[in-house]
Amino acid sequence: MTAAEQRYRYEEQYPERGYGFEVRKSISRRERKEREMSAKDRARFLMLIFAVGLVCLMIIIVTAYGASINYTNNQLRESNKALRSEVDTLEIRLQSANNIAEIQDQAMNDLGMIYAEGRAYVDLTEAEEAPEDLAVVLKDNAYE
Repeated sequence: MTAAEQRYRYEEQYPERGYGFEVRKSISRRERKEREMSAKDRARFLMLIFAVGLVCLMIIIVTAYGASINYTNNQLRESNKALRSEVDTLEIRLQSANNIAEIQDQAMNDLGMIYAEGRAYVDLTEAEEAPEDLAVVLKDNAYE
């Protein structure tokens, strides 16, 4: 047994002592050949790396698509808020326009309407024949 082999056995028995260099047992060609990666193993390893890269690329694409959808969703929410405030404003204007005093004021001032005086309606009795054009009859009676 050589001195290097003795030292190697001694280090295996007492690993806590720690030496500055490590003496290794020599490896035969057959063991070295078994330890080396075969072409088949290299191809498998390359395919594994390719598959992992493809999965990472898919994750990036899905994340980007999700961010795009989130951005669009936020824009729609902002647009919805603007439309909601406009609808609220229109509802308030509609409520104020439905007020009878507001309608009366607008009819008198803007449209020039006045209150009817006296008898301002037309009586149609059963004895009279129904006119062909009711609008013309009403107009004629209104201006008499």
